[in-house]
Amino acid sequence: MKTITNITCPPLALFALACFAVLPPAQADCREGCDVSGSNTFLGNDALLNNLGGNNTAVGANTLFWNTAGSDNTAVGYNALINNNGINSNESVNNTAI
Repeated sequence: MKTITNITCPPLALFALACFAVLPPAQADCREGCDVSGSNTFLGNDALLNNLGGNNTAVGANTLFWNTAGSDNTAVGYNALINNNGINSNESVNNTAI
């Protein structure tokens, strides 16, 4: 008897690799930059996201997240000054402070 072998795995593997090759690379969304008009500096995911105040510095995820009117604030650490709203001249170096 003659054995018939069906070779379908290599073409399917090549097709799967080709599909992965055209996908965009996955990257984290870490914002960093300077707001020249308001003299703000930020680094971290969602840092100074809702900011309308000026002269603020935020380093860390969600730092000064809800700061809509406060100015002259410095926040370093995860969620530092996350709920600061309309309060000026604060300094926080901690996780989930204020």
